[in-house]
Amino acid sequence: MLKIFRQANLFKPQFMRRYDQANSPLHLAIGDTSELRTKLFPEKRRIPGRKGKIILAFGVLFQVWGIMHIVEVRRQFRRKELELKKMQRKSLPFYQAMQDIRYLAAEDKRNILIEELFAEHGSDYIKQITDIYHQKDVWVPFKKRAAHQYTRATKDPYPYFDIPGSRFLHGYDVYNI
Repeated sequence: MLKIFRQANLFKPQFMRRYDQANSPLHLAIGDTSELRTKLFPEKRRIPGRKGKIILAFGVLFQVWGIMHIVEVRRQFRRKELELKKMQRKSLPFYQAMQDIRYLAAEDKRNILIEELFAEHGSDYIKQITDIYHQKDVWVPFKKRAAHQYTRATKDPYPYFDIPGSRFLHGYDVYNI
């Protein structure tokens, strides 16, 4: 046991404290002279700020890559949208023709039914009945923005302050825009 106690690091000079000169500036670092000497000339070359520069470079690189990816995805969506519009434009006459055929068939059925139901009353009576709900005049909005109010289209170039005064300027007349 005594042998272990003597071999302990407690009795080596670097671990012994000299309490009489503990506050002396000449003896503050008396035990660390070898360690301080090695810190003066570091063996491993370390460039200050290298880690920060690498992190910043990676951040900028990933940001540029992300922006390029977003731009490419938006281009793809734009190309798909243009292609869809082109296809819709090409196929629109066929859809319109099919809808016209359906509408004309429904009108023929309606005319056949009306003629069979009211054949004994004559053609004037049939014309009078069919023209009750058929409006021949064209609707023109009084306010300038009323036609485009609930649509997504922004077709009206007039500014908003012209709308309230338009009734008074034109003497409450309905006019075409």
